[in-house]
Amino acid sequence: MPNPTITCLLCTVRSDHAFKNHPDWLLFQHVKDELEKQTYQDFELIVVDGLQDKRSFPDCTFPVKHIKPLENLWTRNRKVAISTYRNTGIIYADGAIIVNLDDTFSIPERWLELYAKLYKEGRFGAATWRHNGDTRLLPNQSLRRANRGEVYGFGSYPLDAALNLNGYDLSFDGSMYLEDIEWGVRLFDAGVKQDLFWMNGFCLEEQTPHSLEAISKKEPIVKCCNPAYQMAKVVRNQTVANKAELWTREHIQKLLAPCAWLTKDDKCMHHNGMVTCAYLKSSTFEVDGTAHSFAKETHPIAMQMFDEPPVTDLKQLRSMRLAGEL
Repeated sequence: MPNPTITCLLCTVRSDHAFKNHPDWLLFQHVKDELEKQTYQDFELIVVDGLQDKRSFPDCTFPVKHIKPLENLWTRNRKVAISTYRNTGIIYADGAIIVNLDDTFSIPERWLELYAKLYKEGRFGAATWRHNGDTRLLPNQSLRRANRGEVYGFGSYPLDAALNLNGYDLSFDGSMYLEDIEWGVRLFDAGVKQDLFWMNGFCLEEQTPHSLEAISKKEPIVKCCNPAYQMAKVVRNQTVANKAELWTREHIQKLLAPCAWLTKDDKCMHHNGMVTCAYLKSSTFEVDGTAHSFAKETHPIAMQMFDEPPVTDLKQLRSMRLAGEL
């Protein structure tokens, strides 16, 4: 199958024993089992793996490319570099569309079938595992168009658009965690509209930490479940990504000042007021009970590393790959 319809793109730095509630599950065996049960089989899998030189993907019935990420300042220094990982996958993809896959999700057997169905209709699917109180989203039934900036990590997009847009913005490597939102914005503006769908059985499994062999540490994910504020953060901060001032509590408070979902005690109403706002909570993090600050510790390192911003030309790199030069 030299030119499949779908390329499933999985980027991982997780250890083999990734599932807290299923200690007998191995990461790649789980991915293999989930994909082999799919009703739609015209796909390939690309695994961009921070531990690629230490393990292999099990034998399976579908084509697999198990590769390491492109090398740059971030990957050499074992820092979170999801944009670099995604761009590596785009370079090696041969499917007409790319579907992002996560390493610790269980997916229904018709998951890829729905992406393929939408693609045949000239649309692009974006799976979501929660309805966020949106009554328009019904299990296995209703679809709606994703708003600008609403697409998370399970979107799909055509390979040619990914190349024309030169992939993910590498300024979000480090620990910004807004790369998929910014990517969704650019896809939307380029005319790639995505439809949200929600299927029974599509769920996040509880995870163990990422492997310290692949990255030196994993900072807390800074994402808001309110897409409007995801979008606002991207728009306001595109030109200063990975700058330490973004992580001061004062800056985050200013950003969230008009947020209708933020209670007076920093709780998020999207979670029924039970969970502290993700932005505010992630301005600091704990290691072994000791508080640490992003602004003081994480991003000064990132800024030093980013003195020479990595630049990629995905079309050129893809041509090199096809010519066997990469």
